[in-house]
Amino acid sequence: MRLTMHIKHLKILLPGSVHYFLILHILCYVQSASPNVPGSVRFSVLAPQNPESHEQTIQTILPSIELAVLHVKDPRYGRLPNWNITLNYKDTNCSSTAGPMAAFDLFKQSGQLVLLSV
Repeated sequence: MRLTMHIKHLKILLPGSVHYFLILHILCYVQSASPNVPGSVRFSVLAPQNPESHEQTIQTILPSIELAVLHVKDPRYGRLPNWNITLNYKDTNCSSTAGPMAAFDLFKQSGQLVLLSV
């Protein structure tokens, strides 16, 4: 039996450390019915941008996320070839106020939101 899902927008908030395999495992569960029917996945990453406030900043976690996206989209070996995967970045300022407000804004924009915490 094959799990098939059609998703217009999927927003994932990834505070803290993000691992390459976490993104791969998430994306591998979302598959199209056939390779000829590609879908679209949108990620929103919320993390602090200032390295003085936190060691796991947008600049340190984005390379892992971008590498995972390239691997999953690979036309030959990827689990989601020909899919449109976009990344959106937001700065939380390492604030318990700014982070939830950014998450709420993302929800208002698309109406869909998945929260993951590492």
